[in-house]
Amino acid sequence: MSTSNPASLTKPSPTHGVPTTPETTSGNHPLPIKPNLESALQYLRPPAGHPPRRLWIDALCIDQSSTSERSRQVQYIRLVYKHCSRVIAWLGSKTDDTAATFEAARRLSDVGRLVAEIQDSSPSATNINDFVRDATNTALSNLPPNSLSSLASLSDREYFHRTWVVQEIAVSATAIAKCDDLEMPFFDLVSNLLFVFGNRESIVTTTSLDVWYLIFAQRSGRQSGHVRLTDVPGSLGPLLDLLENMRAFRATDVRDKIYSVLGICDEGLQPILTHTHITRQTDRWLRPLTGAVARLQNFVNASNPDLSWGIPAALKPDYARDVPAVYTDLARYMTSKSPMFLDVLSFAQHKVAPPAFPAPGEFPSWVPKWFETKTFAVFRESNFGAGICVPPLSDLVVSRVQRAFSGIPGSLTLDGFHVGVVHRVSEPMIFTPHGDSKTEAVKSAWDQLLPNLKGVFPRPTQLYRTGEPFKVAFCKALSAHPQGAFYGSVLSNAAMGFRFPDVEGQMNQERVLEVGEAATQAFLAGVGGQELDERAAKRWLLGLGWVYIVIKEGPS
Repeated sequence: MSTSNPASLTKPSPTHGVPTTPETTSGNHPLPIKPNLESALQYLRPPAGHPPRRLWIDALCIDQSSTSERSRQVQYIRLVYKHCSRVIAWLGSKTDDTAATFEAARRLSDVGRLVAEIQDSSPSATNINDFVRDATNTALSNLPPNSLSSLASLSDREYFHRTWVVQEIAVSATAIAKCDDLEMPFFDLVSNLLFVFGNRESIVTTTSLDVWYLIFAQRSGRQSGHVRLTDVPGSLGPLLDLLENMRAFRATDVRDKIYSVLGICDEGLQPILTHTHITRQTDRWLRPLTGAVARLQNFVNASNPDLSWGIPAALKPDYARDVPAVYTDLARYMTSKSPMFLDVLSFAQHKVAPPAFPAPGEFPSWVPKWFETKTFAVFRESNFGAGICVPPLSDLVVSRVQRAFSGIPGSLTLDGFHVGVVHRVSEPMIFTPHGDSKTEAVKSAWDQLLPNLKGVFPRPTQLYRTGEPFKVAFCKALSAHPQGAFYGSVLSNAAMGFRFPDVEGQMNQERVLEVGEAATQAFLAGVGGQELDERAAKRWLLGLGWVYIVIKEGPS
């Protein structure tokens, strides 16, 4: 549409005390729009005498009332934003402190670039956090004292939590953040959001900032220590990773929680991977084959209006299907594709007990609801290998996939091993970023799970079945030993959020175990009043925060 004609915009006016819906026109046809879009169009109109500006606006360019058009057009969205001259992220109207907030973001972005240069030239540089602290204080020295809190407030705006805008920004050639007449490069803005997030007084689990940092990390070539980058061009990672990390994003239609990431995930961009992926090593072996098939698929789909050749049905947008069917089809597909990993089941979480036999139109208990906020952390790949086994001879007659879904409609039937019985479960562990609250949470969990040893943590000398002290085994279990402490070690050296180190490059079994053992012993020494290695103890506490996300949210 064009924004060159001022008469095409009608300002909202009150009618009997109720504001009317603003309108714009396409040709001679009036189109109702929301006030936020009206405000954006006012500022995006080119100055007088300049040529018209062509805009793509999903809400206007796609018939939202037609399910068939929506299903077809969302497959083109990636191409629209990839090939446009630039994407404008309209953050809303400016406030009194927006100008200072943008300036703080620019300066922090410069600090981030300086940190990256130092770490690239001297990977073993120490005291990087001290340098970041000094550089940040200098950069913000003559700005209002609330600059960081204002930047945090800016990141809380609705734009940063809408599911569809992630793909729009991720595939864009150039992106601009704009508030009325103020604007700045979008990636300069998001480059420091994790730094701002890390400096909040409280931990917030329902945040989308880590996803924005992931996009920045991919664009800038910086490593992201908590989310894996990918070898698929244009992808932000595996589908399950994105669905889990984007739980905090909002969508009017919850089917879009799935459809919005298909254009930026491995499976959506190279579906052949869904049929050949077993491990990263096998991916490397099969890369010539998968690359050739992917190129053929892209060539065919470039001339195919439906863009659907070779794409599994579960990965095709279809707004004619109801929400439970869309989510169930995806979960069924993720469990049945080679090599039949069952890790999708670990993302199913329940705040209330699900029905044993769901009625038509209800969610089966084994289907993750990606529109619900995250309540616990999930381990992937080597930490969760359920489903990997030597295929039994019975697979020659009836495959495991057929057996799994051939029972009661909506049910999933699996073979497994009896490991044990859960006898007791503690209340959710609640803590703030401060170490004392985490220590108290650990003591409380001990008292609840071991009532016969209540009040004596960490003094008991009983041995666990592994031969180590019971208190050591308990702490290791809480921190998912050794992963928790190791990730705590990585995060403690993360340049205060400006840059995450390469986790996988550091992860080997001997190193991980060494860090985990030292961190666990240091934490117990501190709780017991002994002299401790504060740095090692901090690793354990940071790891505890990484493993558990049931935490207390307070004012920012």
